[in-house]
Amino acid sequence: SSFNASLVNSQNAAWQLLLTGAGTQSFGGQDPSDGFSPLNGTNFYRLTDTFQTYYITSSSSPYGSNNYQLQARSNVSDNSTGSANIVYVRVLFTDDYTDGPTSTNPLAANPDPTDLISGTLSVLSDMIRATGVMQTPPGTAIFTTSGPTSDIASASFIRS
Repeated sequence: SSFNASLVNSQNAAWQLLLTGAGTQSFGGQDPSDGFSPLNGTNFYRLTDTFQTYYITSSSSPYGSNNYQLQARSNVSDNSTGSANIVYVRVLFTDDYTDGPTSTNPLAANPDPTDLISGTLSVLSDMIRATGVMQTPPGTAIFTTSGPTSDIASASFIRS
């Protein structure tokens, strides 16, 4: 993800730094030594049907309550056998920072009109697909595989 700020202020700079620092995050199968448990959503075989965070990063002070999260879930309650055929990935941008009076500035405005956020958020995704020819032993059934597809189903912005 990225954020191109159109305002120049400390909160916009914090978001720019946060998302630039997040870089590219991968979500995939697993390293066999990782095992299939716990079902914590950190890879395909550890998914459940409830969104779980597999990556999170937060801004530094004073914007430490602002964070960026990647979450995933499958269409089965326990995917340790790899039976899921749908994986949902959710991207969350949380801006819980609030301006207001502090011990060092008891007269601070709430919200501070100079600390607004304005910009463009971009989220890019890519899939790596298996290629090549699968060799089956003589006498086994012929089978086919289909590659994954992706779809951006919705985007919503909640301001509280």
